[in-house]
Amino acid sequence: MVGGGGVAIFLRWDIPYEVVSQSSPNLNGPEHLFIKISLHHTKVLLGVYYSPSLHVNYFDSFDNIISELRPNFDHLIIMGDFNTCLIKNDCRSKMLLSLLHSLNLTLLPLLPTHFPHNGPPSLLDLIITSSPDLVQSHGQFCAVAFSSHDLIYASFKLRTPKRRHRVVLRRNFDAVNIEALQNDLRLADWSPIFTASDVDSKVAAFEHLILSIYDKHAPVQQVRLKHSPAPWLTMDLKALMSRRDRAKIRLRRSSTDSDRQSYITLRNRCNKLCRQARRRHIHSNIENCPPGRLWNYLRTIGIGKRQCGDNFPNLNEINLSFVSPPVNLNPVIKQETLASLSGFPHSHDDPFTLAVDDISSLELSAVTVSDWI
Repeated sequence: MVGGGGVAIFLRWDIPYEVVSQSSPNLNGPEHLFIKISLHHTKVLLGVYYSPSLHVNYFDSFDNIISELRPNFDHLIIMGDFNTCLIKNDCRSKMLLSLLHSLNLTLLPLLPTHFPHNGPPSLLDLIITSSPDLVQSHGQFCAVAFSSHDLIYASFKLRTPKRRHRVVLRRNFDAVNIEALQNDLRLADWSPIFTASDVDSKVAAFEHLILSIYDKHAPVQQVRLKHSPAPWLTMDLKALMSRRDRAKIRLRRSSTDSDRQSYITLRNRCNKLCRQARRRHIHSNIENCPPGRLWNYLRTIGIGKRQCGDNFPNLNEINLSFVSPPVNLNPVIKQETLASLSGFPHSHDDPFTLAVDDISSLELSAVTVSDWI
């Protein structure tokens, strides 16, 4: 939305959904997004609503949307900032409560959710449902690090579909025939890179050439991820990591000694417990395990012999290839490059100096292209 606002719903990637109603971009009017999700033959209307101002009259539009969609769903869940303070016993709050009662919707009780800097707290963020008996828990979390509004949540006893395995696209470099790969690199036609007229064209030509060779020797394959990348990460550890992150936010805002010590303590404790959890998880998987399954598991955590990892050059060889001056160059290309560079204006700035500890200062003179060529 231009100038602020906007609504969104984050949904688990494998839950099917369908957008049934959404607001058009309108800076002065209410915004909403309603989606239909099907959970084991149960139709649920999930929506988020936002009124950008206390002076916006959204009651008629909200009534029309809910009245039209309500008969088609078994359950209805709506959350959002309605900008109507239910703590006040004014005309606006009475109108909203009367509207919810006429639609047979229940408002879940909450404490004040908005805490402005120069005013009293208010209850603006609401959780509305048509099935209060399915509510397992609900509440709010303080979010002073990034908002003056509390984060509200609700847990419903609805059976979600079984989680499907995620499918990702990857290249298998372990099965690459290094000799065939090097031979194709030598026989490849690199001339389009040298004859390209600009840098973007050179990069595009280089990318096309490398990807074509990759597609031949290590084609993209679909891989099903059957296991969580961190199965040892429990809910207690996640809660501790959240406390650590909140302490880091407080440290960035205040930078006091107490906040620094609190963050360091939580960080060290979190690191220690994570290491212990990983160690216990590894021990539980290798204890009394058959040799075949044992080595398969060890390979998943990076232990074991790679098929072709030793055939690749090390980092020092790769760095030396880029920082060393070329040995054999085409003299025609050399002269054309020098002639092209000679037309650029020369810099008259002071030479760059680099301080090495407190001993001395090194003056780096500019190295001309001809020294390298």
